[in-house]
Amino acid sequence: METQTDSQTSIIGPNSITLGQKWGWYLFDFANSIIIINGGLYFPQWLVIDNRVSGTLFNLTALVTSILLILTAPLFGAKADQSGKCFRYLWTTSLGLFLCGLALALFATSIHQGTVRNVLCLVGFGGVLYTYQLSLVFYNALLNPLSSSGSISKTSGIGLAWGWIGGVVAVIAVDPMVKGQFIFHHADRINAILPSTIAFGALTAISLFLMRKLERLEATQPATRSLSLVGLIRDVKSYPVLFSFLLAYFLYSDAILTIENNVTIFMEKVFSMTDDAKAIAFVAFLLLAAIAAGIQWRLLNAERSLRSLQRCMVGWLIALPVACIVPSRFAWGFYISFLVMGILYGVLFNASRVLFFQLIPKEKIAEYFGIYASFERFASIIGPLLWSMPLILRKEEDALSYRFALGMMIVPILLSMWLLHRARRSLTRLN
Repeated sequence: METQTDSQTSIIGPNSITLGQKWGWYLFDFANSIIIINGGLYFPQWLVIDNRVSGTLFNLTALVTSILLILTAPLFGAKADQSGKCFRYLWTTSLGLFLCGLALALFATSIHQGTVRNVLCLVGFGGVLYTYQLSLVFYNALLNPLSSSGSISKTSGIGLAWGWIGGVVAVIAVDPMVKGQFIFHHADRINAILPSTIAFGALTAISLFLMRKLERLEATQPATRSLSLVGLIRDVKSYPVLFSFLLAYFLYSDAILTIENNVTIFMEKVFSMTDDAKAIAFVAFLLLAAIAAGIQWRLLNAERSLRSLQRCMVGWLIALPVACIVPSRFAWGFYISFLVMGILYGVLFNASRVLFFQLIPKEKIAEYFGIYASFERFASIIGPLLWSMPLILRKEEDALSYRFALGMMIVPILLSMWLLHRARRSLTRLN
């Protein structure tokens, strides 16, 4: 497969894209980060710490959600390519995310029977995760027309930066609500969900309005072949560089997304951090991720993107062991390693999206981004299992168990380094 470079234009002419459409695309990532960041920060703590639900059960919910996404995302993406309706699919999945957020807030606040409430909240949170990840299939596919008048890496990086800035704004805005100092009259971590959902809904409506004319712009040549998940995966395997990258992406997403879902619990179990300390750490993490993604514009071809990913892997292999072994009384040591992870996080996910875009055929862009989403969420099957192993084997969810759990994430990072090396060798042979 020929690789794409930032100088290559898409099937849409550069004059077709307006500034409003581009800012609508940036705003979409800003908006969905509000509900996802606050949900990821507060819901696991509310469930596991406040309501004493097993952390293993929380991770199993992510596992079931991931299986559902794996089975459906590539097929929905292929259907969007065939119909030329990426924008319409984006609208539908955004509505689903909004409704799942409302349901989660309603279940948590109106049901008083503990077991029923917790089960329904897990279902609602699973719906939030599923609809969010599925919406990104169609959101990412719109990179094709939007990047036609400029740099792919610049457009992607700015989009990710605005997403993480949205997370920063969200954490700061809901903090007084979580403490019961504004709107709510009692302190509760679940207070973050309803206002985050409402803000997401309002801003997403504006975003989709600004992008509305992209409905006519992103249509591709209709595919005539029949759709099957096995057939789509077989198609990807015929491209060695792309397949090696996706396997590596699966592995390092395995580690990083599992860390993201569990790190607030880790902070409390290992360092006894207050909610304020966690919020400050997350704000700093997201700001550094936004800066790193926003300034990483010179990913001009697949080779440069691969080099950037390899350097990131080295960084993770330094930061993770430090976070695992730093003594509990030296929380500042964890802060430093966590902030380094923020920089690596921003670089990693921008380089990953840009590299994938550079490698795939543009007439199947939504289909391939469906596969991309599936590989990312497939990571959430293995990652939670790896994380849960020390908790299950030691039969105690104490600080040492959580240190071992974080340390387990080094294994997929190491394997991903080998796969990225293999992808780079294959790319060199093709060139």
